[in-house]
Amino acid sequence: MKLHIGGEQVKDGWKILDISDKPGVDYIGDIGNLGRFTDNSFEEIYASHVVEHVPQAKVLGMFQGIHRILKPGGKFYISVAITTRTFANRGKNVRSKPHVV
Repeated sequence: MKLHIGGEQVKDGWKILDISDKPGVDYIGDIGNLGRFTDNSFEEIYASHVVEHVPQAKVLGMFQGIHRILKPGGKFYISVAITTRTFANRGKNVRSKPHVV
C-alpha cells in the first residue's frame, strides 16, 4: 500500500490522507498524528506540501511517525515550498541552500 499525504488526485495503488474531507480522500487526518496506521503499513509515502505547515517543535515527531508506518526498505518522498522570503526572514542570503540533515 502507498500513502499520499496532502494529495488531491486519485491514483491507482495510492491512498490519500488529507486534513480536509474532499473527493478522493481515503483518510481524514493530520500528518502529525499517524496513530491510526499500524507499523510498517506502507511501501511508499509521499508528503505533498504539508511538512512546511508543521510547527518546528513537532517536526521530529512527525518524521518518527512516518518512519514507524513505512515498511523497512520503503521510500519516502517529500515536496515542500521554500521561498526566497523564507531565507530573507532568517537573515540568510537568498542564494544559500537549505541544509537537510
